[in-house]
Amino acid sequence: VGDMVHVKLQPYRHTSLSIHRHLKLHSKYYGPFRVLEKIGQIVYILLLPVGCQLHPTFYISQLKKHIGPDAVPNPKLPLLDADGHILIQPEALLERKLIPRV
Repeated sequence: VGDMVHVKLQPYRHTSLSIHRHLKLHSKYYGPFRVLEKIGQIVYILLLPVGCQLHPTFYISQLKKHIGPDAVPNPKLPLLDADGHILIQPEALLERKLIPRV
């Protein structure tokens, strides 16, 4: 309790979290998140961000202990819309190329 852990999200199970068609391109772990409570031997409750649509209870096999400083630049989970699909927004437009049509 009080430790920091990373959560393994499984895109083949959580279809609302699928960004890419190829599972190799997914982030395997998100976090770190603080452990609030241990239930029994194998279940943990995590402190997830406000507005997260995931249940905060995770089986021990979906968690990986965070090693290093507690401060991480971006511990956010992907944003979801009302249907549970990931909202993808570009941060900036780097280049623009127009192809003239004949």
